[in-house]
Amino acid sequence: MSKAVLEGGSTRSVLNERFDLIPKEAVAALARRLALGAKAHGENNWRAGGVEFRKATINHLMKHLLDYIEHGNANDDNTAAIICNAAFLCHFEAKNPFAGCDPITDIEPVRPARRSKR
Repeated sequence: MSKAVLEGGSTRSVLNERFDLIPKEAVAALARRLALGAKAHGENNWRAGGVEFRKATINHLMKHLLDYIEHGNANDDNTAAIICNAAFLCHFEAKNPFAGCDPITDIEPVRPARRSKR
């Protein structure tokens, strides 16, 4: 990791992420949707999800995306729901990627075959 020299000669590690570029409205939308989910399903209930939860998350994301395309946020806070479901998928992808499989139809992620040593 590289180091940045800042004012007065202070230094910090340079991050690849630019959290300062995330719109505050997006963070607020995510927080609103998480509060709604916590009230309906319990705090952090989504963290216990597995493959079926992931499939349901994709379906919810698509439902809200399609509703947003047709009606904006008139029927629901679709933008908040889209961000929230995408955040769930980001979390699960970081923990257990769906590399090489179809998350809608495959039950277990496909793992690359190991090459045999000769």
